[in-house]
Amino acid sequence: MNKFDSIRPYNDNEVNDVLSQLSSNRRFLKMLFATGKFNQIRYFPFSRKLLSLVLKNRIKNINDVNSYQNLFEGIVSGIVQQSINKFSVEGIKNLDSEKGYLYISNHRDITLDSALLNLTLHQNNLKTTYNAVGNNLLSEKWASDLMRLNKSFIIDRSDKSKRDIYKSLNLASEFIFNAIKNKNESVWIAQKQGRSKDGNDYTDPSVIKMIHLNSRKKGTG
Repeated sequence: MNKFDSIRPYNDNEVNDVLSQLSSNRRFLKMLFATGKFNQIRYFPFSRKLLSLVLKNRIKNINDVNSYQNLFEGIVSGIVQQSINKFSVEGIKNLDSEKGYLYISNHRDITLDSALLNLTLHQNNLKTTYNAVGNNLLSEKWASDLMRLNKSFIIDRSDKSKRDIYKSLNLASEFIFNAIKNKNESVWIAQKQGRSKDGNDYTDPSVIKMIHLNSRKKGTG
């Protein structure tokens, strides 16, 4: 068993199986109906079964993370076009496609901050990031599955003893270090726990401490 199995994103060879399980998950299907996007079949007899079949047909050829993420490029691009007057990026040409980077950004939305970064990276033929997400957002297994399919890794924010909190933060820190230094993968993490709802963006010192745990231990900080 890999030490990161409890927090890591899904691998390519797991993608189709997880998608298939989601397609049969009653709570996930209920959530999809609640969005209103499947009203054409919502009130049919055996509507949940019909939606499950529709989903399984759509995902039958999705066998890796990249194919899964390609589904969302159009969605995020649509959000940019419809809700942002000007979306600009600087410095993208300074990135080396062979290296991994740590991106720390402000946090105004649960997923959109990292999505905008990854849209930019993807459109410039750079690898998308592993994205830190708190387990407080993942009370439902289907939500956890969706996040982990989309290259998210989990940071445990449960109320525990100081010892357990340290172990959880150290594991996340080690995952970040391993991804960047050993696998040349990039990582996105918010500058503080929770969204900034008042425009007061600041970096929580605990985030820096978490990142520094393994950089100091490995002699790279």
